[in-house]
Amino acid sequence: APATHTALKDLYNHSILNRDIIGKQHLYRLNINNRTVKDILIPAFKKEFSIKKDISEFLKNEIINKNLKDKIISLIIYGSIEKGTVKETSDVDIAIIVKTKKNKQYIENIFLEDVSSRFNEYFGIQLDTYTKTRDEFTEKLQKNKPPVSTLIKAYKVIYGKDPLDIK
Repeated sequence: APATHTALKDLYNHSILNRDIIGKQHLYRLNINNRTVKDILIPAFKKEFSIKKDISEFLKNEIINKNLKDKIISLIIYGSIEKGTVKETSDVDIAIIVKTKKNKQYIENIFLEDVSSRFNEYFGIQLDTYTKTRDEFTEKLQKNKPPVSTLIKAYKVIYGKDPLDIK
C-alpha cells in the first residue's frame, strides 16, 4: 500500500483531499471546497450515478430515430444494472418484445448491426438484447421459463407496456 499512500499524500498536497491523523491512522476525505472536487469530481460522480437514466434516454432515442415505435410493444432493462449489482464486467440486459416475427428479425438486425456497437462506443458497456415476439414472451412468462422468469423479478420499462400487462 505504499503506492496508495503516496497517491493519497499527493492528492492531499493538491488540497483535493483533507486528512485527519488519529494515532497512527491517516483518514482521507474529499475536500468539497476545492475547485477540482466541486467542478470536476462531484459532477463526474453524479453523472456516473445517473447512468440508468442516460441508458434509458439513449435507447428511447434509438427507437424513435430508427422508426421502431410501431414495431415494439415493450423495451425493458433488467439484470444487474436494474438490481444495482453492476460490476466492471457487467453488460446491460434489455428485453425487446415485438409484435411479429418479421419485426423480431428486423429489430434484432438493427440492434446487432448498429445500436449495440454505438451503445458500447458511448457507454463502454456491452448491450445484451433478448428479443421475443409477444406470443413467445407470454408463453415463457406463463410457463415461468428463464430468462423471462428471472427478468420479471427486477426490471424497468423504458418504452411501451409493462411486460406483465402484455396479453
